[in-house]
Amino acid sequence: MKPKKVRRQLQYFFTLLLRHYRLILLLLTITTLVLAGLTLKNFLARRGIFTRDIASFFQQPSQNLALTNDRTNFLILGIRGSGPDSPDLTDSLLLLSVSYPNQSISLLSIPRDLWV
Repeated sequence: MKPKKVRRQLQYFFTLLLRHYRLILLLLTITTLVLAGLTLKNFLARRGIFTRDIASFFQQPSQNLALTNDRTNFLILGIRGSGPDSPDLTDSLLLLSVSYPNQSISLLSIPRDLWV
């Protein structure tokens, strides 16, 4: 090949790279994250960590739930990260209620400033 032709092809290639660098960077990032996630999943599966399926958590209740009308309630608290202004304040309050007979889940968001 002639040097001018090679130079022109390289210049065209690098022009395309520079023009689409955001798309290329996004695709590389997504590929890296997917590969890292699959590697972590395989590592945890080999070690026996988190081998239970999340759906197994919502099985039929045991006998000790008879007093709660076959309903389990969870209070989910979200706190703000570290910082100078009140890092221990709860930012979000969520009440999650699981009804086993109806096989339904209810979620109630409680405003932070409700409790005075």
